[in-house]
Amino acid sequence: MKTTLHFQRVPGWASSTLADWGSVWAKIVNPSPGTNLGTPRLLVRHWTDDRDADYLRDGRAGGARFVADMASAWARTPATAYELANEPDVNSNEGLAALNAYTIGAIEEAERRGLKLCVLNIAEGNPHDNDTGDDEVVRWKWAQLAPAVERAIWGGHFVGLHSYWRPGIEGPMGRYHALGRRAWDIATLADLGVDVSRLRVLVNECGIDGGIADGPAQRGWRDLSTADAYRAELVEMERYARTIPQIQACMVFTAGFEEPWGGFDVDEGFARSLTAPLRALGSTLPITPIEEEEPVQAYELDAARDRMNRLPATMKACDARGYVFRDEWYSGGHFYCLAWNPFTSRYHTLKLETRGWSVVEDAAL
Repeated sequence: MKTTLHFQRVPGWASSTLADWGSVWAKIVNPSPGTNLGTPRLLVRHWTDDRDADYLRDGRAGGARFVADMASAWARTPATAYELANEPDVNSNEGLAALNAYTIGAIEEAERRGLKLCVLNIAEGNPHDNDTGDDEVVRWKWAQLAPAVERAIWGGHFVGLHSYWRPGIEGPMGRYHALGRRAWDIATLADLGVDVSRLRVLVNECGIDGGIADGPAQRGWRDLSTADAYRAELVEMERYARTIPQIQACMVFTAGFEEPWGGFDVDEGFARSLTAPLRALGSTLPITPIEEEEPVQAYELDAARDRMNRLPATMKACDARGYVFRDEWYSGGHFYCLAWNPFTSRYHTLKLETRGWSVVEDAAL
């Protein structure tokens, strides 16, 4: 299940509810040491908004320093990934340049420490078009961030994007602020030459937000909708997210709320009311393995991709077995392929060696 929760505090019902949903991920802000929600993967954010600008201003060095400064806090809560700055400037030339360099520096330091990051963490509807109505403005801004995105992909890190909607303006598939916008962003990155086949996106905040389109700030679903309507929209969000393979999770803001976010509160009653409709959708893709090896050097990955361009071996291996190709990734000198077997209705991972492109392992999931 891609749908999960964003927690500002962790209530007692959290673990059992996420287990009932079948959620793969969960997110916690400022967790108590050792907090574990029982999900296969955990995203941690520490609130650093009051000092993020100083790190960002220093670009690459600032990103490395941020990771070094946060390492001891992160160590107290083992997690799959840790967030960098939240909702940084992605609309000024200076902000874009700083964020790109900061992200690369942070990744380099994280990899020296064996950590995975969730980078960018961009607010809904951003980068924006400067009120021009011209998508080329947004495309240009993404081009400035493409090196950081590519570096995250090479290292097996995650890209954080926020997605919100407002009743009467957009729904969860909305083109301008919600998941439809994030699908457009991913397509734009692909058009810019970024290999999005290995891009892993965490929609690390989502839900109804009154602030969309100059609406009332700090007002959530409890102010602007009903439980029945919001529940239906979250199911719609899950269904649509499954059509975007890069999206690994949609983290609904927020449970265990802190003020002034009471209008967004997902309490136990509402959370448990989502269990049946979410489970009725059935299972989704299995968890894509996260590489535990040292990050692949850029030139090594590029060389491997060049070979794949000449000989799309993973697709041929799928065809030979009657499987349907879904995804591929490179790790430790091998290419791996995620494939669907329509005859058994199961997923498989194929492991291919890069000399001769023979399949050395076919594991059903």
